[in-house]
Amino acid sequence: HTLALVPPSEMPHVRVLLERLHDDDHVVLGNAEQHLRVVSPSGDSTWRGAVRISRPGDHWIIEGDGGPWSARAAESVSLELFGDGVLPGAKGEPDRRYPGHFRVVVTDGVEGWSLINVVTMEQYLPGVLQAELFAGWPAATFGAQAVAARSFATMQVLQRSHTAWDVTDTPATQAYMGHATNDEAW
Repeated sequence: HTLALVPPSEMPHVRVLLERLHDDDHVVLGNAEQHLRVVSPSGDSTWRGAVRISRPGDHWIIEGDGGPWSARAAESVSLELFGDGVLPGAKGEPDRRYPGHFRVVVTDGVEGWSLINVVTMEQYLPGVLQAELFAGWPAATFGAQAVAARSFATMQVLQRSHTAWDVTDTPATQAYMGHATNDEAW
């Protein structure tokens, strides 16, 4: 007998939990050069520049240059934000850039809401390698870590398919920095 490898019909996606927020919290996404498209059950909207997202009570509010937008949303509804992902850095820290798109979702049974980065496996791995390894380490170290990181992420994707996210961006699962700037991570 021979084993035939069948390529997946599409590249697997990894859902990375970036932040857990409470109902009185907000998050700012994007910068002046970006376009963000929001896709939700109540329709699509597009903004140029940064947007502020909050969820007071039972509805989403998005504010930006495109004006305010509000949508009532049941607990299981998510908003998909497409566009280059930039989260402003905390005091004195640089902005964090992310590939893929963002999802903001209220998680059943959990108070508040979550910001999730949805990326392909190939977009995810360089951000893990840069976060977990030092630049200048041998190429073999990066290769071995890539195999381990892919294996772990694949298992998390399979085991957590019924949840809102697969991994976090912290060492609790695998550290992840978003866009990798270290050439060795690619």
